[in-house]
Amino acid sequence: MSRITTPRKTELGWVIDLPPEIAETLAVEPKSIVLLYAKEGTLATEILPPPTPEIETEFARLWNKHQATLTELQRLGD
Repeated sequence: MSRITTPRKTELGWVIDLPPEIAETLAVEPKSIVLLYAKEGTLATEILPPPTPEIETEFARLWNKHQATLTELQRLGD
């Protein structure tokens, strides 16, 4: 392995960037991500492909459009 991968904690589980060597071994797209979450007393996983250029463009558009609102919501907290 060429690097250490640290999971990112979310409210429902963890997100891990799949290392290229493992993606190749599993025959999935490079830059895929793995979701880890608890399910019925076990640890479940899902592999998601990287976002398409269209999704990245739409995300950037929405982030720019609503950045002030999202920042204020983050400041206020839950």
